[in-house]
Amino acid sequence: MASATQPSTAFTRAILERFVGTYQLTEINVPPFRIVQDGASGLTFVRGDGHAEPLLASPDGLFAPDSGVLIRAVAPGVGPAETITYGRISGRGPVEARRVVNARSTLSVGNSQCPQWECAA
Repeated sequence: MASATQPSTAFTRAILERFVGTYQLTEINVPPFRIVQDGASGLTFVRGDGHAEPLLASPDGLFAPDSGVLIRAVAPGVGPAETITYGRISGRGPVEARRVVNARSTLSVGNSQCPQWECAA
């Protein structure tokens, strides 16, 4: 279901490559969160506590229609985003999160378990 305040667009390979990864918030001490590929053409937001929800693509980045999470790349361009912003539609301003390189944790996506770097590939 798309949010009334965010138009949804189709996922492209460029969007998948730009956002899939593990990120650590820079100003808040919480476990890293992940953006993982879910099937052939979707993304799932997985918090450090295991909560997961689907993400949709928007003209500006990604959003989670259930919680209002907004994710945007800080620098324009192509390829993996090194820094993103994480915010909420009705919350206070966004915070930055940096990509965690070589994350080596196992996570569950749907009914499968695999190392994060394989699930996100």
